[in-house]
Amino acid sequence: MSQQQQQSPTRYDPTASVSLPELVVGDRIARAVVPPAHDVDADEPRSKHYHTDSDEPFIGRIVARNTRHNDIRHCLVVDEDAGMFARLSAHAKSQAWTQTEEDWKVRDLGSVVEVVDVWDTEIADADEPDEFVADWVEILFSNVRHGEDPGDEIDHFEGDTFRLRDHDGRRAAVKYELVDEEETQQ
Repeated sequence: MSQQQQQSPTRYDPTASVSLPELVVGDRIARAVVPPAHDVDADEPRSKHYHTDSDEPFIGRIVARNTRHNDIRHCLVVDEDAGMFARLSAHAKSQAWTQTEEDWKVRDLGSVVEVVDVWDTEIADADEPDEFVADWVEILFSNVRHGEDPGDEIDHFEGDTFRLRDHDGRRAAVKYELVDEEETQQ
């Protein structure tokens, strides 16, 4: 069990100053701490987007977010300075019965997006489609971690699954988890 999972969960209110390396799985984060959309820069003050008295920056930049009208919201956030990702989920504001349900909850943390499963692969030019997808994900998220935008390559994001696609017609469904870089080198 990692050190992050041994600590007890914390709730960060809308004015809290927090970064991804401080979080542990299970922590709850007020809506105002997470950017509301892909095009919101992590350095923008929260008060510009939310009714809050905090000019603190957001915890990171949204890489992917489910956009369909779901009761549960999911997003993947990157902190480029720390080189970390966090997978978050929360009830939609209209579906939340309590503040606890409305808060974002940290589901997974790590510096690398690692492929766990691949299906519905449409990659005609690859001898080993699963390996091609794993390499595609590694390159895509390494670039994201270093400031690039994933563009249209991530589609149908649902927390720990998403579809990859490119302009050459390649497609694949992916289940992933976040791991620390040291764990991938063992």
